[in-house]
Amino acid sequence: YLTVFDPEIGMARDWDLFGMFSVVLVPYVLLVVGRHMRASRMAPEQIARFSTPALALIIVLGISWFGINASKWRTAERFERILQYDRAHGSYAWENLAIFYYDNGRVERATGIMEHTYGAWRNPRHAVRLAMYYDAAGRHQESAQLMYNVLKHHPDSNRARMKLIMTLELTGRWPDMVPVAREGAKYHPGQSGYLFYLGESLLRTGAVDEALAAFRRCLQVNPDAGAREYIESVFTRYGDPDGDLKQEN
Repeated sequence: YLTVFDPEIGMARDWDLFGMFSVVLVPYVLLVVGRHMRASRMAPEQIARFSTPALALIIVLGISWFGINASKWRTAERFERILQYDRAHGSYAWENLAIFYYDNGRVERATGIMEHTYGAWRNPRHAVRLAMYYDAAGRHQESAQLMYNVLKHHPDSNRARMKLIMTLELTGRWPDMVPVAREGAKYHPGQSGYLFYLGESLLRTGAVDEALAAFRRCLQVNPDAGAREYIESVFTRYGDPDGDLKQEN
């Protein structure tokens, strides 16, 4: 296989995996060769003519396979070569490669891969992951701008909107969060998270009455225990103007 194809391409096409398939034939081959040797009473010199090259080839392939797969970084580099040569299901594979680098602490490399992935396929899911990597690298402005761009074309994207809210919260951009959370509550009325962040951003910008109204709506769509506890603390601090908080709980 390596003789016919370029070794670099051969490796990229997982020649080691194809080669391992032939291992299942080894017991049968040994059985046939052993019987033939006993029946023909071959001389050791004759046996060496094919056994020595075969053994050398096995050693070379074995060392190559181990050398590539013993290091996770060499495996990742080979995976990149695979993707450059074979583009089938490329976006999914590139994303997995980015996750691998990110999980191993190489944020800059993961970010570059996701930039390539999103640039090539324009999948909103890829944009959200890229924004997450931007935030991890401290590039919050780029993260927020990317999510704004995605929402222009996909205004109902739950992932993109929630990621934008997380970035705005991380950077303390509460006035900017108000319209984002408000739009989220409109597109996803059954999700308490948008109402919670709408109330929080309104509260942070001084619109207390609107914030309390948003929090009250949030309680009506069953937020999680942490959000409910926080909302109750807000009503304790600012009062319950309608006097029916306990009844709604």
